Amino acid sequence: MKNSKYPRALAKVETTSRRQYNIEKIEAIDSKDIALLHKKGTFTFANAYPYIFDGISFLCTNHATDRWTDSDGSIRDVIERQNDRTETHYKTVLMLNTFMDMALNGHRKYKRNLLKQLYKLVAHPEKKVLPYTDDYNIITEAVRIDFILENKNQLSEKEKKRLANLYNKREKGKKVNGKIKLIVIEFYKPLFESLFLGNSMGKLGKKYIQVPKALNAEIKATLEEIVNTGFYNDSDLGEKNVALYAAEVRAIFLYIALHDNRKGDYISIDAVDFAESCFPGDVKISHKEWTDGELGYTEKEQKKYISKTDGLKIRAKIIKAIITLKQMGRSGRMDGGQFIPVELDETKVQYNYKSRAFRIKVLRPQNTAFPKYYPNEIRS
Repeated sequence: MKNSKYPRALAKVETTSRRQYNIEKIEAIDSKDIALLHKKGTFTFANAYPYIFDGISFLCTNHATDRWTDSDGSIRDVIERQNDRTETHYKTVLMLNTFMDMALNGHRKYKRNLLKQLYKLVAHPEKKVLPYTDDYNIITEAVRIDFILENKNQLSEKEKKRLANLYNKREKGKKVNGKIKLIVIEFYKPLFESLFLGNSMGKLGKKYIQVPKALNAEIKATLEEIVNTGFYNDSDLGEKNVALYAAEVRAIFLYIALHDNRKGDYISIDAVDFAESCFPGDVKISHKEWTDGELGYTEKEQKKYISKTDGLKIRAKIIKAIITLKQMGRSGRMDGGQFIPVELDETKVQYNYKSRAFRIKVLRPQNTAFPKYYPNEIRS
């Protein structure tokens, strides 16, 4: 099974919450514009398009240089616009079933989830605030989706209903006929361009995280298997005590991978930053205000924090996520994943409330700080 390289730039955007953007500095024409920009979805990617991102990452990892012959005999890149600096997005045209395999790796039971994400982007393109250069951000779509349809006689009843939902109520008069045959995907270059860069090993890919094919589908399948087999029965980590979802395991995996420098026996991470990235609802803000008696100058201070209770709850989720990743490894679903066999030790996850930090023990291979099968490019 081929694996994927997940761009660190994409992982960083995916694990950055709305609060971590300095939206106060974004200028707008009037209050309506400000309200639009302050919408949660404009700034966050948490669980936005995980299957789509997984599929695109697999495509870029394994088909970056592939070409195909068009009906007129012309040779075309599978991933177009790689050398066109005037374009902000790469473009590819794939069979729908081909992309499904890239995104789901045979887990057809999640087909509905993937289609829902695709239909949503066709019907309602979503603008996001994204990094453009060191000095600028851009408001654009991270992913654009179009469908190419076959002739109307091949349309199933399910597809009729799905396609009917592509239009707003004010467009009732419009009808869509045809079976979806091809999918056109345009994806924002700065989030994926590192996968097209040459590395020291003479291959493509820099600044990436190694992940298995269809990461989200594999996490979801593992979590369901754990529940169905009663893995946590009579345990403090059971569903009633520690509810854990695929989106949380994914976020924890990506965040820790971004912050592991491959040195030392522990990964130390700032508890508040981690919570803000993966569990933003648990982050609270305290407000402090005081006045200088002589100058009469008022100072205001905001401080982000997580309660001790929430910190311990997050620690339990980290432990459970590590166990889930290990179960993925034992069942062959984590092949190529960055922490297998370089494993995290779920029995050594510490939370220090005073220093506001999580500390995770890493079981690294003996006599080597960094295994040969992890190229340097994923760290740079």
